[in-house]
Amino acid sequence: MKKQIFKIYKKAYKSLEKITPLYFDCGQLCSNKCCKQGSEGMYLFPYESEYLYGKTNSQIIHTNNGFDLLLCKGECERSTRPLACRIFPMFPYLDEKGNLEVKFDLRAKSICPLQYTDIPEITIEKKFIRRIQRVFKSLTKYSLFYDYCRKLTDEINFLKKFY
Repeated sequence: MKKQIFKIYKKAYKSLEKITPLYFDCGQLCSNKCCKQGSEGMYLFPYESEYLYGKTNSQIIHTNNGFDLLLCKGECERSTRPLACRIFPMFPYLDEKGNLEVKFDLRAKSICPLQYTDIPEITIEKKFIRRIQRVFKSLTKYSLFYDYCRKLTDEINFLKKFY
């Protein structure tokens, strides 16, 4: 099963390797806040830590809510970024009927200037959103990824009460 999951990751990573939210480096807007050491980190998808790092990595924390969190060191090789980094600040949201939507990740609100859609220079590229949609449509065909996205969606829906 892990071999099949690793093939899925390889394909997803390749598809998201060179695409970015803006036509320029969005880190110029915020001094790369999402990549700073000491940031909260990024959730890892099922078996993603093993795919990226083997069995263990001291930067991975197992959280109380059942997610693995990769703490950012402040810099990394682009090729080893997890899915959450590759799609940041977007999120594969599942609506009440289970349909996939790509939305701005509410958890990014405190650090990401891309949430401000009224400034033309920072309109998120439609190509970026379509690519995320395509990748996660493929991933969520597998119950492991669908269930994980459902759990993340439930967390986002809970957080909406506080925003």
